[in-house]
Amino acid sequence: MKKLFLMVLCFFLVASSAQAGAGGDSAMEDNSNLRHAGKSSMYFYNVEATDNHGYGKLAIDTDKHTFSFIGKDFKPSQYVHLQFNTEGDFAVFASGKSTPSGNLHITGTWESDALPTGAVGAVYCVYPCVNGFQLTNYGAFMAKLAVYWTTDFTYTEYPTNWHETAATDSFGVNHGRHVNLDELGVPLGAWVRIHAIVVGGKDRTGDEIFTYAYGQCYLPGYCYPDYTILHTTWNPILEMGATDCFCTPWAN
Repeated sequence: MKKLFLMVLCFFLVASSAQAGAGGDSAMEDNSNLRHAGKSSMYFYNVEATDNHGYGKLAIDTDKHTFSFIGKDFKPSQYVHLQFNTEGDFAVFASGKSTPSGNLHITGTWESDALPTGAVGAVYCVYPCVNGFQLTNYGAFMAKLAVYWTTDFTYTEYPTNWHETAATDSFGVNHGRHVNLDELGVPLGAWVRIHAIVVGGKDRTGDEIFTYAYGQCYLPGYCYPDYTILHTTWNPILEMGATDCFCTPWAN
């Protein structure tokens, strides 16, 4: 498949560092108000909740060069990039995806030699737009490809009213199916997830949510997340491979 370069639309959301006490200066001005645990190597920053995103705490260990971010009330299953400000420039230092309940936990290595001197915030990407799905079967069973979709959603609650499309015909090991969402009757703008049916076994549904925006994906007709299903009928495993479907300005 051709390598696609998709436009990215993200919303930059800024939250201040934790206040050291009443009347503390804004974290955008300096780093004097971050919370430092005595003489230890631990530094803490708060991401405060707004109308558009949740809240959380970033902990940085300067001796171990590690960090941990724990957040709540984020948008369900949303891709999130964490950023920090130092000397007026923002830099992404971690990426992750919130859970269906809106929790977010990201850990990793603190690559920078500098601590944030200003705000610690997040970049949220809207759900990537797609035109359809691809599924390849590497399991010891027959499989079918269907799609769950919903238009009953908000950006603060995980949707529960999912509808299932008709399924493809069954296909065996080392075979696959490719479906267009318009052929399955999915309405434009709906949120969609892949649903893999294992004949005589347990079905699997993808965790990843996408937005159906056929004709508005960059290079329309080429944005199809590629999934594989494998293992056994009683314990099938559904995996998403690399995809060129990223956040786009049409997936709001």
